Amino acid sequence: MLDGSDNFETRYLVSDACYLAGKPLITGGTGPVRRSLTTIRAHERGADGQFNPTYRCLFRKPRPGHGAGLRRSRRDGRAWRASWDR
Repeated sequence: MLDGSDNFETRYLVSDACYLAGKPLITGGTGPVRRSLTTIRAHERGADGQFNPTYRCLFRKPRPGHGAGLRRSRRDGRAWRASWDR
């Protein structure tokens, strides 16, 4: 599933649907200066036997007026996200 929605409620819903359907999620977004691309395979298990993190695990709901942490990058072997400037 490829998602480019612009609000967290939709992103969470799409992520949940992918998890339940056993499908990977590729989600991306743009801002005035940064771009992001995230691949989430929450339906799969890591080497430790635990399910990989979901979109909700990686991106908690933002505080009002903030960019939702989309500038944070995380790489832990199970989820990969890249951000870059223009």
